[in-house]
Amino acid sequence: MSAASRSTGEPGAAPGPSLCRSPAASPSPTLLSAALLVLGAGVGCSGKGDTAGPVGTAGQDGETATDTATDTDEGESLRGDCPQGMVEIAAFTGDLGEGDPILQERYAGQQVLLRAFTLEAFCIDRFPFPGEGQAWTQDPLDWDRLEAFKGVAEAHGRRLCTVAELMLAAGGTENWRYPYDRLDYREGRCEVGDLTPSGPIGSFEECTSPLGVRDFMVRSTWAVLDDQAGEDIRAYYYTDTGLLIPGGGEYAVWGGSASQDTFYAPNNYGLHFYGPGDPGYVNESVRSCAAVGSGSAAADTAWQAVISDFVASGEGFASL
Repeated sequence: MSAASRSTGEPGAAPGPSLCRSPAASPSPTLLSAALLVLGAGVGCSGKGDTAGPVGTAGQDGETATDTATDTDEGESLRGDCPQGMVEIAAFTGDLGEGDPILQERYAGQQVLLRAFTLEAFCIDRFPFPGEGQAWTQDPLDWDRLEAFKGVAEAHGRRLCTVAELMLAAGGTENWRYPYDRLDYREGRCEVGDLTPSGPIGSFEECTSPLGVRDFMVRSTWAVLDDQAGEDIRAYYYTDTGLLIPGGGEYAVWGGSASQDTFYAPNNYGLHFYGPGDPGYVNESVRSCAAVGSGSAAADTAWQAVISDFVASGEGFASL
């Protein structure tokens, strides 16, 4: 299913004008499209200044995460007891998700609602795959290619991140709505070309979350839809005929991107779905996560070889 607003009308096509489409207008309709029409899911487009109404989750407007470093020393200081290229995220108990009732209604079924989370400590890639200094991938990422990436990651002691982990890594312990600001989208903080980036991964130093994880809000991220983040979502789409989410809700495409003109919440709380056989899109990404203490010099070397082979192939995710 194509449940996202895309900058191109065809999967993997050359960049075109930004479009905001409802699920029913997607190129690969599924039962979820009909469910959205019946259930009245929020499919409105959100502009960049869409902050009217109460903010249920954020603190003072205008506070930003700008005091960040981007050199190797900074990355090493954030690494903790994690594999190379990752950031250690401490165990967390607290609220994550959208608490503004106006936005809850606007993006119904396309975001995680405010609730209490409990997460163990974990490691997460500081940058989207294939990592800092590498070119953004230019081939579409779909269910099958995600499964291939998952297999490679697990063979190297890594795994797919969960939606809850991505929310914490992007929003921090204070549950920021955007990676670089408690409340507001700020144009220019991150790469604005989700389909045609102006530079390699890591080019925008201010595109940094409160926990030091980089380059969210450029491309949405595939992840496992965990029980905590997925409880309200699954309840929303559950009917007498079953769960109306492509692929049974195993995975979700989490988070906002460079485009704010989407029907799903275009921030740290948003998500949308695809299933097996649905088209992939270029402006989606993936990161790996891992257990704290799982790294080793040999494993780091092996993972760097995966990255080198991936880049050298020139085929992107099709090479996995």
